[in-house]
Amino acid sequence: MKCRIAIWATLGALVVVGWSLYISAISPIQLTAKAFAWTLACLTCPIALAHRYPLSVYVVLLANAATYALVGVIVETIQRLYRPLRLQFAHRHEGPRVPAPLVIPLAGSFLSLSTNP
Repeated sequence: MKCRIAIWATLGALVVVGWSLYISAISPIQLTAKAFAWTLACLTCPIALAHRYPLSVYVVLLANAATYALVGVIVETIQRLYRPLRLQFAHRHEGPRVPAPLVIPLAGSFLSLSTNP
C-alpha cells in the first residue's frame, strides 16, 4: 500500500510539472481568462485556488503531492475495505459439480462406467 501511495504522490507532482510547463508556454492571465482551463487547473491542482498569494513552484509541488497522497490513502483504504466482500461472493457462484466416474473391477480388468450420458 505504501508503494501505491507513493505513486499517487508522484502523480500529483507530475500534474504540477505539467501545469508549470503549460503556464510557461502561455501567460498566467490567459489561463484565468479561459474558464475550462482554469476549472481543470483547480480540480487537478487544488493549491491553485490560492493564486492570490505568491507561492513558489516547490511549495505548490509539495502541496499537490501531499494532496494526491491523501486522496490515494482514502481510495486505497476504500478499496481494501471492499475487496474481501467481492472475494466472499465469488466463491458462491461456482459451477455445478460433476460426479466422478464409477470404476468396477471385473476379472483382472477394469470396467469404467460413467454416470454422465
